[in-house]
Amino acid sequence: MMVAQELLPLADTVWVVRDAPKERVASGIIVVPKDGSEGPCSGVVMGVGPECVWLKPGDRVAFRKYAGVSYSPDPSDPSVEWLLLDEEDDIHAIIP
Repeated sequence: MMVAQELLPLADTVWVVRDAPKERVASGIIVVPKDGSEGPCSGVVMGVGPECVWLKPGDRVAFRKYAGVSYSPDPSDPSVEWLLLDEEDDIHAIIP
């Protein structure tokens, strides 16, 4: 499995690990989406390109639902999803 330290983002791109989907409770039953289609629009920055001004690894960010390019480092485990985002175009907030 590839780790984020092996990836080299270019220009103002940012590698983000999307937060895991939250469990939902419906009529006393815990429902966990298995296909990842309802994943949150937030995550943790794992790496930044040399032209990134505002972000650093470890920052929590919010982004658009269909932003960036999705990448799965381990195809056998789709629960971990990495995103390649543009700092200026795709990321809309830094979460404290």
